[in-house]
Amino acid sequence: MVFRSTDILGHIGGDEFLVLMKDIKTPDIVQERCNQLRDFLRKSYDHGEETVQVSASIGIALAPTDGQDFQTLFSHADAALYQSKRMGKDRQTLYASGFVEKREKVVEESESRQDLQKLLEDPKHYILDMAFNSKNTELAVQILLEIFAKYFRVHRAYVFWHVDGPYWPRALFEYAMGDHKKASVAHDAPVRRQIRKRYRTTKYGRFTECIDTSRLASQMARKEFQRRQICAYLECAVMDVDKFIGCVG
Repeated sequence: MVFRSTDILGHIGGDEFLVLMKDIKTPDIVQERCNQLRDFLRKSYDHGEETVQVSASIGIALAPTDGQDFQTLFSHADAALYQSKRMGKDRQTLYASGFVEKREKVVEESESRQDLQKLLEDPKHYILDMAFNSKNTELAVQILLEIFAKYFRVHRAYVFWHVDGPYWPRALFEYAMGDHKKASVAHDAPVRRQIRKRYRTTKYGRFTECIDTSRLASQMARKEFQRRQICAYLECAVMDVDKFIGCVG
């Protein structure tokens, strides 16, 4: 374990976390813990012909020299974090006076809000534009699933490809909020059967939805969804002429 049981760990939002370490005798201990954490998080993943590098950037503020209240320490640690990013990432930085506080973060958040607005105003154009301009389509789809899940506050977003029969999907892409199980685990064969048989053809395509699975007429269906903690679902079929080959949900 990198941190002690007395340390306080919190999720700020997105990919940002905060750690409060009390009763630290020297700054060297904080630096040592940060080095251990970065070593633990530093990974490489292969995506086809590309290799994706994952690392962590850390900002450090010390009390009482960098502040004596939460808001000041948080603001200074945030400024140190963005200094680490400016210096090339995968490093930790101690706060120093003169660091630009949150300016880059504000720009990033503004750009994120603009992207979200474009997505909501014209989702088809946004998705096609993002996929067209992306050098990594898989990564673009993964990001879009996360955007949808977070904005609509759903636990899972996924793209399934059905193989080896109608009820055995393979998750091409999926995003699970927090510590919720992935769709590839929660949506096993019994659930897929229940969802598939409730598809209906509309003028927009084939869809199935349920806003409250506890109200389904079938007791067996209610039990299957309850066992996997699926309270509601919405899916759109991917068709090859008249053949069901996958879904987005």
